[in-house]
Amino acid sequence: MQLILVESPTKAKTFSKIVPKGITVEATIGHIRDLPLKKFGVDLEKDFAPQYEILPKQKETVDRIKKIAAKASTIILATDPDREGEAISYHVAYILDAITEKWPHSKLKKTSKTIQRITFHEITKEALEHALQHPGKINVDLVNAQQARRILDRLVGYKLSPLLWNKMGKRWLSAGRVQTVALRFIVEREKEIQKFKQEEFFKIKGNFKAKTIPFEAKLVGKGTEDYYVSKKISLFDGTYSFSKTTIDAERAKKIEQDLKKSIFSITELKQAETTKNPPSPFTTSTLQQEAARVLGYSAKMTMSIAQKLYEKGHITYHRTDSVNLSEQFVAKAQAYVRDTYGDDYLSSDVRVFKSKKQTCSGST
Repeated sequence: MQLILVESPTKAKTFSKIVPKGITVEATIGHIRDLPLKKFGVDLEKDFAPQYEILPKQKETVDRIKKIAAKASTIILATDPDREGEAISYHVAYILDAITEKWPHSKLKKTSKTIQRITFHEITKEALEHALQHPGKINVDLVNAQQARRILDRLVGYKLSPLLWNKMGKRWLSAGRVQTVALRFIVEREKEIQKFKQEEFFKIKGNFKAKTIPFEAKLVGKGTEDYYVSKKISLFDGTYSFSKTTIDAERAKKIEQDLKKSIFSITELKQAETTKNPPSPFTTSTLQQEAARVLGYSAKMTMSIAQKLYEKGHITYHRTDSVNLSEQFVAKAQAYVRDTYGDDYLSSDVRVFKSKKQTCSGST
């Protein structure tokens, strides 16, 4: 028997519908080992060695996985292809006695069972079959990256979190490597707001009508004088540019009176053809931004919904900075356009999107 282990029951159900017969799919229901809940759990005297333990709520899950794994000849770890997913696979392998854990260099060890690791970025029959045909090993670099982040969270947040509970009046708020830096930004920005000196300036706009078409125009200058100037301001998190006018309250009134006596005419009309390209595929960041803008969703809610869609095979993996499109999706989209609208509506070239920024490999 072959056993595939995934993270969530939803994904296990989806997998069960597309895997070949003779393969059992079970869920770890998230992490099964972690740093202890009620003690520091990091040995500062031994190179920050983590002291993992099985999560109390996961003891039944661990017993179930061990029992099923005992009957399997091959165990396939199919958790998410990110740091957390790799760490879950690592801890599963550990409880199945397939890893020698010696900080900071853990090693896979030979067992009577075959332990395989598969990854994919979309839950489809084709992607799963390809992954099963090309199994690999646990990426220890990714595991180490996850462990480093987790340990840093504990070092920063374990003593800071109680202070946060006391000041905010809400227990179990989390302080860690991200929240602590965010708090620093908030504090520094508040200091800058308190020291900020307001400068009053005015912008002047006019409402016009050409025949029956109303439009609005912005006053930018008169003669050779430009009313708009560019300014830069240095803040804690960087230098920002903005524009302002040189018009104060007294001058605004004079300009307003002057404009009322003026006669306006359109001296030139320009027409230009513009090309509008489709937006790039969503990354984690742009997905969260658009969901917040259009639907008012929090980042947490967006990622929770996206996770469920991914587990059911409706979208590709959503925790990514990549804008690459699935070749399978592109082929299906081309076939749909060709069959529905005809070749005249199908581009001869496949559009390729590129990230604007350089990204690091997952092992860093």
